[in-house]
Amino acid sequence: MFENKISYPCAIADDTDEGRNAALRWLIDHMEDSEKITLWVPLKQTLRANNFLIRLSNDRKIRIRSREPLRYVRSSLGPVLAMYVSPDRLAYVANANGIKALAVVRGRYQLETWARETRSEELRGGSIVMRSGEGGSVEGELSREIVKVLERLTSGLNQNNSLTSYGEEKSLAVSHLLQLHDKGVFFPVEQMVEWCAAHGWGPKRPAELGYLADRINQGTRPQMTPTYKRRFDEISAVD
Repeated sequence: MFENKISYPCAIADDTDEGRNAALRWLIDHMEDSEKITLWVPLKQTLRANNFLIRLSNDRKIRIRSREPLRYVRSSLGPVLAMYVSPDRLAYVANANGIKALAVVRGRYQLETWARETRSEELRGGSIVMRSGEGGSVEGELSREIVKVLERLTSGLNQNNSLTSYGEEKSLAVSHLLQLHDKGVFFPVEQMVEWCAAHGWGPKRPAELGYLADRINQGTRPQMTPTYKRRFDEISAVD
């Protein structure tokens, strides 16, 4: 079974002076004297967003990276501070080799599913609630039937292959998603993307799955290979 769930410690903080500073202190507690903190921002101009980022961008002990996957950094990363990560960029950050600890400062996205699945430490009050429901989902959690499909895809997909190109990987994902859709399930795309990132999906794959799920929500039925289409029709006929 393919499983590469995030194993290093994670933390999450709000975009406040207290939250940002708490995230930095948390990372310092997880670093060695010889290491640098890597700062990831979505855009270079983000470095001018506030005094905190301006100060870090001028610190020689801070390694700056923007947009590109952190796996392109050749040296061992050590602790990473990720600012304002969107759900579709989480896997770009989280899949880097050598991450020792990851602190995420929230922007417009609350990232509740990511925080829950990675057991992120809440550094300064917020809306993350670590809880599970009986007999179904609770607010902020994916339903059990969606999680089961995501687990099957985690174990069955080749993460080296695109989910948007015609082929087996796309067909496998589409067939599972359509089976739920035809039972009346509406997909919470952002939560699904966050779950995939927390479970070690490749940098582009969570966003690709989210794209497929969104299209299906809108009524599109993406194309499958003849073999998968035949299997899907057979299963649908039984159901």
